[in-house]
Amino acid sequence: MITLILLLTFIAVAFAQLLMKRANLPPGPFPIPLLGNVPYIAYFAVRNGGIVEVLRSLKKKYGRVFTIWFGPVPTVHITDLEVAQDAMMNHGANYSDRWVPYLLHLTRNGMGIVASNGNHWLHHRRFSLHVLRNFGLGRNIIEERIMEEFNLKFRAVDCVIHESGSNVIDPLPVFEVLVGSIINRLLFSERFDSLRPKLFPCTRAFKHFKSSDDFFAMKRKVDNIANKVSFLDLFAHKFMLSIPLLRRRYDRILGPFYQLKAYIRGQLERRKADIAAGKHLLDEEGRDYVDAYLIKMAQEMKENPKDTYFTEEALVINLLDLWIAGQETTITTILSGLTNLINYPEVAIYDIHILETLVFKFCLSSLEELKKVSQAAIRSPVQLK
Repeated sequence: MITLILLLTFIAVAFAQLLMKRANLPPGPFPIPLLGNVPYIAYFAVRNGGIVEVLRSLKKKYGRVFTIWFGPVPTVHITDLEVAQDAMMNHGANYSDRWVPYLLHLTRNGMGIVASNGNHWLHHRRFSLHVLRNFGLGRNIIEERIMEEFNLKFRAVDCVIHESGSNVIDPLPVFEVLVGSIINRLLFSERFDSLRPKLFPCTRAFKHFKSSDDFFAMKRKVDNIANKVSFLDLFAHKFMLSIPLLRRRYDRILGPFYQLKAYIRGQLERRKADIAAGKHLLDEEGRDYVDAYLIKMAQEMKENPKDTYFTEEALVINLLDLWIAGQETTITTILSGLTNLINYPEVAIYDIHILETLVFKFCLSSLEELKKVSQAAIRSPVQLK
């Protein structure tokens, strides 16, 4: 009897909270406590042939602006260009903050670049753009670094092909190390070594600073995070962590994130130890993102120690965001483009011919020269069919 009373009380409170929240939101289908409109969307998506048809029917029923609940989280959908332009351009300041899933908030404490808002986001976004531009982002300097890494890694690939006697090679680890090395040079001034030096001794000649084993250890942690998180996990609510079964699930999801965070913190501690021992010297602007941040942090601690947004914890989260955001999207785009060129060899042959007419054989192309290459080939990796 007591259990029934508690259950009914919980349901009544949940419905009361829903009614109060809905009063300040645009119209939409009534949500089920905890589940929201997920069952409604799933049912009509299967019945009507996809999520797009569901959104069209909701627009027809509720108007150009409506609310959909994903679990306990309400989301407002604008389905009209004119309304969207007015909201985002004329009233952009009201919508500058982004919704941050509770799991991201739990792991970042409102810090970082990807999942933060307000003054913290503003200061770190401005600082990060300034630093990355100083290190060549958007200019020929970064192009030279990318092409240097590209040339280095593919000399190692040629070596592997020569020693193995096979023309078949898995491109995924090649591009993973290539992209990871470029990112790590910007963040820590260290590149990763080339492909499988233990199996192919000739690649040891291309080895620089850090073992690729370190990279793949970090990459596995990133992959574990992506593999364990589902779409619905993004809408997890704080109270759900008090449920033992769900708490165990979220501990498993967040475990790789905390491991990755500890790995990056270890790199940061090694950098600080090298600075203290005189092995690594900080110049005016620093050699990389970490140097620049440590310099900025020291300045802030002198000028504004109580209200500074620049802390070691914030630096670790920034490094995480830059790693995760830069690594996966770039690799996916490159592999997609490679797959398209393999599937459409006539496009590949045409583009190779264009490149060979622009530059001498074995000479690297610049961004200006690449503008003359078939735009279809350049755009295809980022277009969804």
